[in-house]
Amino acid sequence: MPTDDPFWKLRVPDPIPPDELCSCTDAPPLLLRTAFGPCPVACSRCNLELRPEALAPSAELVDNLASWRDFYGAFYALWLDSEEFETWARSQLADPTGPANVRGLALRSQLELNHRKTYYWWFQDTGTDDFEALAACPVCRSRLVDRGLVGLVCDACSVLVANSGWRA
Repeated sequence: MPTDDPFWKLRVPDPIPPDELCSCTDAPPLLLRTAFGPCPVACSRCNLELRPEALAPSAELVDNLASWRDFYGAFYALWLDSEEFETWARSQLADPTGPANVRGLALRSQLELNHRKTYYWWFQDTGTDDFEALAACPVCRSRLVDRGLVGLVCDACSVLVANSGWRA
């Protein structure tokens, strides 16, 4: 972060360092999730970012990904702010019928249709001392299973949740 540039917060981020990019060679499932970077698509095994050009997304899919990233990110930012909207934002991010998740799950389907198996990272407040991993899918209540990915999954809903070893 250049301190001599008063506009650094408004500039395009630097390229992603190679050690923050997925290098898995066997094409594991994709993961649609919020991130502090520009691309909301990651590897479901290593949780590292994918270069968008590796997916060769259509212009429509790029627009949809960016739109969802910003929309979901607004709720996430309100939660992170830890002020008057924190509780409301947390409830929205955890609600299967909330607009951020409805749009995200639809986008997950679109991404999977155009590419490969894709999971949707489910929001949980893992940074609390009393964090307890979910045992059931937050959408359909099915039992979650371990597929060797960065979290537990519901195969019916293609949702991925943090397991008990995850810490924010």
